[in-house]
Amino acid sequence: MIYIVYALITLATFFTMEFVAWAAHKYVMHGFLWYLHKDHHHREPGFFEKNDAFFLILRSIIWILSIKY
Repeated sequence: MIYIVYALITLATFFTMEFVAWAAHKYVMHGFLWYLHKDHHHREPGFFEKNDAFFLILRSIIWILSIKY
């Protein structure tokens, strides 16, 4: 019985995070941070994209929260 609960928690977590990722992509990346995400859809010359800044932004938030808590 406990394995069914674990499976349901895993599925609920998976679908919740898929929704969060979809909403973040639609409303954040294609919304007010479009200027950073635009070159991901429209290629420009160079190795790095402005879109790579999302890695630094999100990882910095996670790093700060992990230190604080």
